[in-house]
Amino acid sequence: MPKKKYKTSIVGAGKVGSVIAALLHEKGFPIVSVVDINLRAATQLARKVKCKQVSDSFSGIHKNTDLLFITTPDDVIATAAEGIAAESRLKFKNLTAIHTSGVHTSAVLLSLKKKGSTTLSFHPVQSFPKDISLTELKKSIKGIYFGVEGNEKSRILASHLVSLLGGKTIFLDKKDKPLYHLACVFASNYIVTILDVVSVISGKLKLKQSWAKVFLPLIITALENALTTTPRQALTGPIERGDFETVKTHIKELKKYIPQTTGLYSALAIETAKLAFSKGSITREQFKEINKLLEKT
Repeated sequence: MPKKKYKTSIVGAGKVGSVIAALLHEKGFPIVSVVDINLRAATQLARKVKCKQVSDSFSGIHKNTDLLFITTPDDVIATAAEGIAAESRLKFKNLTAIHTSGVHTSAVLLSLKKKGSTTLSFHPVQSFPKDISLTELKKSIKGIYFGVEGNEKSRILASHLVSLLGGKTIFLDKKDKPLYHLACVFASNYIVTILDVVSVISGKLKLKQSWAKVFLPLIITALENALTTTPRQALTGPIERGDFETVKTHIKELKKYIPQTTGLYSALAIETAKLAFSKGSITREQFKEINKLLEKT
């Protein structure tokens, strides 16, 4: 891959756009324009990466841009691409347009592709909380994987960029992007949701200690066991033991204290029963029994 320092523009000055801009700037890429409907956010990022061209409209994208990152919310990527494609000043045939959505493919950049631009999707397999600092974001992106989807030419460039960002590449087919993103959501968002339930239940206990400190060893051990062996081998607990009276007690307590979580518990318990049955920890009869119990909740 040539050591070209691409003139880079960022559309969307949120966490993802900011960390990509900052890391590429550190690697010597000139950030030639930053665009965001929130001009203040665009200006703040531009200052950090020594960019002189800032705007709240697509007309502010530098005309000599080689590399364009669209790091907007997923639902507006296609609209943004259409707006950018209408900017006749841009040298589209020299432009590579990249979006960072996990669920969308490069097809949402079709309006730019029709103009002659190279297009690809480039998604970091990482979580970017709003309150985290840019310094911490840069640390968190080191060593992670990026899900890349695009043609052969774009994949070569993507691999180069991922390497510069300190990451590793996995290549995805268009048809697999939604499934890939589903795995990301379960690996991150829904784990956080489950931990929130733990914190709510802990609040009912009026613990003197932080719930995080109390349950951290259990959480870490469960994750480590699942990751170093298999989730099936790592499974423990009342359903895995066939202790369905405990499950009945859980449901009773949930209905009493946090009834809104009963549905989540039942859904997770059914999947846990499937795992326990596939492991051979419970019999078919026990599997049917627990499903019958959970269907009543």
